[in-house]
Amino acid sequence: MRNTSTILNSSILALLLWIGSTSFAQIPETNSNFVHPDYDYFSVEAHAKNAALSGPFLNLFSNDAIQFEFDVFTSPNDDLHYSIFHCDPYWNIDDSNPMDVIQGFTSQRLPFPENSIHTTAAFDHYRFELPNNMTKFIQSGNYYVVVHEGSEYSESNVRLGFRMVVYAEGLHGLNAELNIKRASTIQHLQSHQEVDFSISLANTPVYDMNKVLPVILQNGRWKNGKTNFQPTYIAPNNVLVYDYSSGENEFPGGGEWEAFETKDLRVNGYNVQNNIRVENENHIYLYPSQNEMNLAYTSRSDLNGASLISSELYEDDDLTSDYTYVHFELNSPELPNKVFLECGNEWNTPALCEYSEIKKAYQTTLYLKQGVYNYRFRIEPSNTSEELNFAEGNHAATENNYQLLVYYYDRNAGFYKCGGVFTQNTRRN
Repeated sequence: MRNTSTILNSSILALLLWIGSTSFAQIPETNSNFVHPDYDYFSVEAHAKNAALSGPFLNLFSNDAIQFEFDVFTSPNDDLHYSIFHCDPYWNIDDSNPMDVIQGFTSQRLPFPENSIHTTAAFDHYRFELPNNMTKFIQSGNYYVVVHEGSEYSESNVRLGFRMVVYAEGLHGLNAELNIKRASTIQHLQSHQEVDFSISLANTPVYDMNKVLPVILQNGRWKNGKTNFQPTYIAPNNVLVYDYSSGENEFPGGGEWEAFETKDLRVNGYNVQNNIRVENENHIYLYPSQNEMNLAYTSRSDLNGASLISSELYEDDDLTSDYTYVHFELNSPELPNKVFLECGNEWNTPALCEYSEIKKAYQTTLYLKQGVYNYRFRIEPSNTSEELNFAEGNHAATENNYQLLVYYYDRNAGFYKCGGVFTQNTRRN
């Protein structure tokens, strides 16, 4: 019989030697949420079925499914297929045997698309679900889902990439608690939020505690996520405690996201200044935003950066919502920094804004489907001494959701699993 106490004691010793030797890191961009820029794929989404504002996080032991959706304006030369790969916490494809993590097929042809209805812009709408009758997950962990042209996967024919997390928590995995508060460091006291947390290993035989890998996301976004945290100490019953005071777990609070609504093109929706039609194309002009970088916190309701495709005229929003050119403007003196517009989810690439000397404003235009969108203006640091900022400001009081993903290495399986996705809102500690 294996002496687990000896293994645990040796793991604790290794962990104690490890504490202090590892620093946090940003999430690598390997196998990221991705839309090929040379092809006209739009309105790309991945969320829990019947929960459009959620993310692609799936409980292994639930009956839920993740729904993937997108529009195509030019029909592909070949049928579209998906392929699935199990990845480590850094999103590198691991060495796991596909038969050990998925029951059924790891690659399948997508269902035939549906045609748009009652829209000026003609498009094909694709949607598929995972798991489905042909593909079922049998292990937790990171899964990278790619959509490619043709039945044979190769990097050259990939059109879309989706990060999807399958987790098993509680009695089937790990337990964790989060505590979100104002930042501890003096320089970030008013602008940043701190995420302290603890992880209980009581329900899962984790033999290598130094291979427990936490990841923190803000509002489900991988772009500014952090990982490689080291525990500050070990509490009784194998509880790893991560409680910092030097900034490792601090995130810029940002400001509340701005929003607009275009569900009915017959009227000006929320935050829409003007709605005109030019050469059979819809153009939406939003009210100009104001540069609030140096102003006090402003409270407003938002979707924490999400978007919701919707049309008020017809049923089946995905097929009947039309496309419009949405014009954004930020009133501001010209800055030495580059200014990007972030709108909707991570599959919408941030758009570089151009400065107009005539209007004294930053401007950009996006081609978007009808619905409700959150957006913000991101101000990139111009040098290494500057920090990321937003035209909406950086405030510790901002309402955000934080997700703690906990990965651990299963020595028997030979790959990393996900022991839980734990969500906490800054207003509900």
